[in-house]
Amino acid sequence: MHNLQIAAGLLIILTATACDQHTKQEDVAALLVNQTPAARAELVAAIAAALKGAPVSIADDVLTRSSRVAFEPRDPPNVPNRAATGRTLGRGEWFQLVTDGSTCILIHETGSTRTELLRSECVPE
Repeated sequence: MHNLQIAAGLLIILTATACDQHTKQEDVAALLVNQTPAARAELVAAIAAALKGAPVSIADDVLTRSSRVAFEPRDPPNVPNRAATGRTLGRGEWFQLVTDGSTCILIHETGSTRTELLRSECVPE
């Protein structure tokens, strides 16, 4: 009887471990599909939050052909002795879209943050 209880306990532990390993997958690069206005708004908000509230403009096809995108800061207005180029030279802020098999996740590579995009649908790249 005691051996049967031990065997049953081990079976439960092994089953739970196998299920856990089956549902957790490594992050893989992903692309957005079937974008809705709500999903687009969520993406813009996630990027803006990662950029500490900076205004963000994104193309309609952002993250649909490539899993990575960079955002460059705009020139601050009215800087003396500086040509207005519309760009600030330097390193942009990089983001990558990944999926863990069930959730789209936006990774701010420069800031090392991860944001789940619950309104977005994505597929492996």
